[in-house]
Amino acid sequence: MLKRHYKLIIAIFIFLPLVVFIDKVVFSYLEPKAAAAAKKAENAQMLYGAKCAMCHGIKGEGSGGYPKITGLTKETALSKIKSHKEGIFGEGVQLRADFATVSEADKEEIASFVATLK
Repeated sequence: MLKRHYKLIIAIFIFLPLVVFIDKVVFSYLEPKAAAAAKKAENAQMLYGAKCAMCHGIKGEGSGGYPKITGLTKETALSKIKSHKEGIFGEGVQLRADFATVSEADKEEIASFVATLK
């Protein structure tokens, strides 16, 4: 019986390791990127919650004298965040102190998150 199916057996022994190798390569490449993107989005949401939500609301709807920030593009949000650091918007010392400690990468993440608010 082995004589009749030797080609099949050889093909399995050649093909199976190839499939396993391709599986490992493809998924080892894709999974970290997806996990990193999810972690980045989660970090952006936490930063927004810590730095912006108190005044602008959880969904960016605005409250009191603070403006609504929904519908902003990432570029517009980033320029507003950077101008907050310079003290152009608002007079609160707390606001400038909060953004003085935020890195440029974190500001971009916050701006990306703000751009998703509807």
